[in-house]
Amino acid sequence: MLARGKFRQVQVLLKLGELGSVQGAADAIGIPQTSVTQALAELEDLLETKLFQRQGCMLQPTQGCAALLPHARQVMWGVTESAEALAAHHRQGKTLVRVLAWGQAANGLVVKALPAFVERYPQVEVQVGEAAAEEDPLQAIARGEVDLVACRRPPVVPQGWGFRELQPDRFAVVCAPDHPLATGRRVRWEELSRQVWLLPPAGSAARDRFESLTARTRHERISYGVITHVPAMSWWLLYEHDLIAFAPFSVVRELVEQGDLVEVPTDDQDLEEPLGLLQPHSGGEAALRLSGFLAQQFAPTPDADEDSGDLLWTLHQHAGTPAHHPRH
Repeated sequence: MLARGKFRQVQVLLKLGELGSVQGAADAIGIPQTSVTQALAELEDLLETKLFQRQGCMLQPTQGCAALLPHARQVMWGVTESAEALAAHHRQGKTLVRVLAWGQAANGLVVKALPAFVERYPQVEVQVGEAAAEEDPLQAIARGEVDLVACRRPPVVPQGWGFRELQPDRFAVVCAPDHPLATGRRVRWEELSRQVWLLPPAGSAARDRFESLTARTRHERISYGVITHVPAMSWWLLYEHDLIAFAPFSVVRELVEQGDLVEVPTDDQDLEEPLGLLQPHSGGEAALRLSGFLAQQFAPTPDADEDSGDLLWTLHQHAGTPAHHPRH
């Protein structure tokens, strides 16, 4: 593949895997249908492997193709990253900072703060990618694809990196404003267990903690027949079907603050791992500046200065002591 492979072939492979249609892939890429067919044939010939099989009117990846797709995504990610870095270089010498937002950190940390950062530092361009739920952010660090990772505190911090806590988090029970429990009174888990629940996704920290809490109650849990990772669907189900949900507060904070959801006070307020940044001890100046800016946004002091905070954080890291911002 190094000698004869082409980026167009990889692009065709990914679009066919995503869409399952030659015409759909051609339209998405902007090339003729015959070019898609030709690129696929060339790639299958190069790899000596059948990559797709037809089922009805759709193309389904073979086992060999399924094994290849994750690596093809990494190839295209690298191409995109290179193009963005070069484009930033040509755009009046802007410095590029690559941020990977993992899980709730995308909404909990970076969404509101980044516009203010780029307005203050127009010479810095921030590229934000959102990791899939099953993706390990440490792999992106190992591949050298990111400058900062917005995430929860990981169980293992890579060598040469540190975790900077920015925002504490906790689990919360929420419902629509017209739900019978949306009164502000504290509710015991015995009463909560009799409600109809929109369950957190299996394998999530929220689901594990929810199972632990409901296991203590005497009533059999009642759950709604839909489990989803899609926030918009979750909120719509809460509004329309008189359900309650259990989630990290960082996920629902904005909706609660706007009055679209109501938090139900309970007799067990559980802490979740804090949100923050994984950053290298010897990162670039722009990445360090962004880290300090986010720290200032989430832990403001009357005379806070992100530059001095960055310096203190860096000195702590090199000294081998835990990282602390002046407010932590």
